[in-house]
Amino acid sequence: MNNFRKKYLSQILGTVLLVFALILGYFEYQRINIENSLVPLGDYYDYSILLYVGHWFLYVILFLTSIVTIFKLKASSFFLILFGLGSLLGFYFNINIYIIPSMTESQQHILLVLGIISLIFGFLNLLEIKKISFTEIILAIYF
Repeated sequence: MNNFRKKYLSQILGTVLLVFALILGYFEYQRINIENSLVPLGDYYDYSILLYVGHWFLYVILFLTSIVTIFKLKASSFFLILFGLGSLLGFYFNINIYIIPSMTESQQHILLVLGIISLIFGFLNLLEIKKISFTEIILAIYF
């Protein structure tokens, strides 16, 4: 199991994260695509620009996390924790704080599950690349 973990686990996790990043980005693009929408700008009349940019930022972080994890870079634990904390906060804000949620329920649940998985892999160092330092945890919470 240890040999499998060192060779393939980071590529499998990174590929899964990459697939979900591309799927979520594609569906979000289709949701706001002006040419295919019956109503110009769809649901985004009521949203502020920060809500709109917030979940795209999560998708970009998810994409970067997947790339860093596939190539087993030393910053993979930091990116996993950064994405995990960001997705948990995004889920919490969409459920409890935002009057008009910026993500659909399926997007929220996918990000919640991926965030929990990322936190587990990041904090427990299951990829055996580099242990997370206290400074990286503080930076992930800060961002």
